[in-house]
Amino acid sequence: MKRNNLYSVMSFIVTAALMFSCTKDDNGNDPDKYSIGGTVEGMAGSGLVLQNNGGDDLTITENGNFTFPTALEDSAEYEVTIESFPAGQTCYIENESGMVNGADVTDVNVVCETAAIGGDCSGGHIFYFHDISNDYGGFHQGVTVMGAVYFTCDEQGGLSGSGTLPIDVEGTVTESCSYIEYSGTADLDVTLTGQYSIAQVTFNMTETWYVGSPMATGTYTDLCGDNDGPYEIPLIEATNNYPLVFPTIDGYTIEQPYVGASGSGTYSWTLYIN
Repeated sequence: MKRNNLYSVMSFIVTAALMFSCTKDDNGNDPDKYSIGGTVEGMAGSGLVLQNNGGDDLTITENGNFTFPTALEDSAEYEVTIESFPAGQTCYIENESGMVNGADVTDVNVVCETAAIGGDCSGGHIFYFHDISNDYGGFHQGVTVMGAVYFTCDEQGGLSGSGTLPIDVEGTVTESCSYIEYSGTADLDVTLTGQYSIAQVTFNMTETWYVGSPMATGTYTDLCGDNDGPYEIPLIEATNNYPLVFPTIDGYTIEQPYVGASGSGTYSWTLYIN
């Protein structure tokens, strides 16, 4: 009787192990799902990032085969795109989209080429218009920026530039017994670095706000008494850094507006390369 019980237990363990082994492949993946991948050729630098269906980011470090980390079910659609290009290069994709058909996808080919800088890439401008509004309880502040920053472009496609833009500031502070209204001007310091290629221009932008005009002036109203009078408030200094990509190039001239968000307002830029 004990031998029969032992045999039953061992049979159950072996059967369970076989069942588990049938649910995963050698890499631990579900056999009912299929990988998406292919090859990369011609990459000469770093910075190539691929995406599948708008996500599943895959950083490519060398030429050769690649596979996205997330497998897809049979009949699922896929679309491989380039999130970022290698420095100084442009890339294109062959067989970039399709539908999984009962097998791993291995024919997505990414081909990279070194950008040939032509025409007049000696410099250009990036035109700003920022219109930002922030509210924190009884505090409201609006900032408007208009202007242009000049940048240069070297033979390797490296971009650099800097400039100072004027800022108009207005705001209000409302408390239980007081109302403050103020306005002023300040400076926005901008530093631009990045890369120009056949396919895109990427700027890394660093902005330092409110440099050169630390105070804004206005009026103070005492709602509970008679202590009205002048008022001044220090403007806040802050530094922001972010990438800005212009994905289309018409010859060697770019007129591509970009709109982003900050606080409850918007930024917009138009880039022009001579």
